[in-house]
Amino acid sequence: MCKRVLNDDENFKQGYPKSTSELLKNKALSNVCSAEHKGLRELVSSGILGQKVLATNLEIVENIVINSLDELSRMKQPLQVFKEMEKISFETIVHILMGSHTNSNNIAKLRELFHQFSKCNPIYSLPINFPGFSFHQGLKENNARAATFLPFGAGTRLCPGNNIFKYEISIFLHYFLLNYKLELTSPEGPEAVFPFSQPKDLAKLIKLSK
Repeated sequence: MCKRVLNDDENFKQGYPKSTSELLKNKALSNVCSAEHKGLRELVSSGILGQKVLATNLEIVENIVINSLDELSRMKQPLQVFKEMEKISFETIVHILMGSHTNSNNIAKLRELFHQFSKCNPIYSLPINFPGFSFHQGLKENNARAATFLPFGAGTRLCPGNNIFKYEISIFLHYFLLNYKLELTSPEGPEAVFPFSQPKDLAKLIKLSK
């Protein structure tokens, strides 16, 4: 059913609340369909699609991941793992979309603005099946069938950055699993369950000796 809905632009339209539509305006990708959507999508995705563009971005992603993991492993204080991983992902997105000359202060400011927007944005209360949304956490509690979760959407609503994101995850896991390990300060500590399951305790990122 999920694939059928996402691939049928004739019978299924976007149903965002009025407040969200006003924030996104008329020319947002989420508010247009058919030919207009295709044109806007091509404009937005031109900078992150194509083999040549992907090859260039892979080098950027690799450098960010390597440097970030090395920096985190040298921190003396335990860290909040999810927040640090989020910073790595956000820095990658900013570099790809805005160029390599963006300094760390600007990236931190953009990340803070994004968090402030997401806290008050009504879109986050919508039934969206993606990590970070409460609806996704609810579905995880059910025994969902295999291949029913489509994290990047489908059809005309397929996420333009899905390929670069998959590469980012692969690169991160490659360097993390081969060169580092996590040590929780309290392995038997409690877990947070909202907006997703994660240890409440902090952890240290330790670089493995060769």
